Amino acid sequence: MVHYSLSFFTYMQVVGHASRTTALLASLGALIFAAALCPFVGRYADRVGRRKTILTAGTCLIVAVFPAYTLAGSGEWWASLIGAMLMAVGAVICGVVTAVLLSEQFPTRVRYTASALCYNVSYTIFGGTAPLVATWLIERTGNNLSPAIYLIAITLLAMWGGLRLPESSHRALDADESEWRHAPEPFMRPTT
Repeated sequence: MVHYSLSFFTYMQVVGHASRTTALLASLGALIFAAALCPFVGRYADRVGRRKTILTAGTCLIVAVFPAYTLAGSGEWWASLIGAMLMAVGAVICGVVTAVLLSEQFPTRVRYTASALCYNVSYTIFGGTAPLVATWLIERTGNNLSPAIYLIAITLLAMWGGLRLPESSHRALDADESEWRHAPEPFMRPTT
């Protein structure tokens, strides 16, 4: 959610020529809205499963991206707020399901390390560079909506990867421990 918020914040200022205060207030409003959505999204993800939630997140982002960027590019507070809230829906769904999904993909003994590594490497590559890439795309193409196209491409890539994962919502976290127990230790220390 924070990486989306940063790139959207940058977009409001660069394209919409919104003041820093306007962009910050719109971002703050969207973050409050996003926080209120989290429990509902969590219930949804538990009810329909992780894969359908990933599909929902991607669909919401793809559908909302052009209207959201158009509103954010207006430079007006209310329009920027609505645009940020539109983007927040998909971002929240994505964020809520990612935390649980990553935990469910790894055995207990490596769960924290493996999920933290996957999340943080992806976050650094895609989220950390988003404001820079958005600004670069606008300068390079002259199209103020080029960051929206970039976001759609990243969303399609995430959906492709997420839908390839096994459904994990209705199994116990330690259900597959016996299978994992016999696998070689991924980070074995040499014995002395």
